[in-house]
Amino acid sequence: MFYKSSKSLGYTKNITSEKDFIEFIDRIQLEQSMVNDLKINNKSYPVSDLTPIFEKVKQLQKEEAI
Repeated sequence: MFYKSSKSLGYTKNITSEKDFIEFIDRIQLEQSMVNDLKINNKSYPVSDLTPIFEKVKQLQKEEAI
């Protein structure tokens, strides 16, 4: 799945844990390079803050491939 340009909005109650967020990223095949802006509860964060999350997604994908 490839998105040239899109926006995803959600409420914090939709993703209640890091595990939920990791599963969401994996499900929609989102890559960190596709993220231009990160806002949570109307507060902006550097996209680099997502690096640990995307590393966990890659690890999950490796484990699923075994």
